[in-house]
Amino acid sequence: MGKKEEKKREGGVNKKQTKPPKQETPKKQFLKPSKKTLLLIAIALIFLILIDTFITGIGKFAYNTVRCGRVPVETIPKGIFIVPDTRSGYILPGDNGYRLGIGNDYYCTQEEAEVKGIRVDPLTKEGLRQDAERTR
Repeated sequence: MGKKEEKKREGGVNKKQTKPPKQETPKKQFLKPSKKTLLLIAIALIFLILIDTFITGIGKFAYNTVRCGRVPVETIPKGIFIVPDTRSGYILPGDNGYRLGIGNDYYCTQEEAEVKGIRVDPLTKEGLRQDAERTR
């Protein structure tokens, strides 16, 4: 009998079997969000979009910029909030006072705004120029 056969009879183990089996590292599993979590995220996104559109006006401005293919003509609403008899009119891009605001509407061109019955804002460059032409 050889040494290998003696070890097998005595319950010996080959050297290859003495190494413990390799332990697999557990893979990171991402938890699937529950329906409640997804619903809360959807409600939060809708709420943020509504705030953006109705309060800051950024959504409306971005939409009209894409629709027109350039920066749109801004209109100032007449009489918002506390001061009911304030000026109304449109402001061209690049004029003083052109900024996002609550309740502003946007048109692609001056002509489009004038068709809707909106005149140029008297405090802008274009408004001052038209006013100077009228007083001549």
